[in-house]
Amino acid sequence: MLARGTRAKLIVEFGTSFGLSTLHLASALRDNLAAGGLLDLVEFREGDALQTLRGDIPGPIDLLLLDGAKALYTDILQLLEPHLRPGALILADNADYCPDDLALVRAPGSGYLSLPFGADVELAMKC
Repeated sequence: MLARGTRAKLIVEFGTSFGLSTLHLASALRDNLAAGGLLDLVEFREGDALQTLRGDIPGPIDLLLLDGAKALYTDILQLLEPHLRPGALILADNADYCPDDLALVRAPGSGYLSLPFGADVELAMKC
């Protein structure tokens, strides 16, 4: 719903595991790309996310889903921060297990607006 509602063009997901979240994200991405007359493209990067996401990011990130190793959330967010467009959404699953990530997005003057959402999900927006 977030991907569709924001008409996200570039979504980055960290931690696909079985790819269940990716199925929903890719579906919304396909709809948005088709509506814009653009090619349907999903790129899979396998391996150490701190290395695979260091490579070429093909544009500003509209939606970042953090759903992998909780200890890496802060590192992944800081790595991708320069690529987040203003208004980009960051959705962190099991965020209660990531106090450093929560401190980063909740800090006054951090450049984020952060809202706890559900039991342990954090939704932040880059200002």
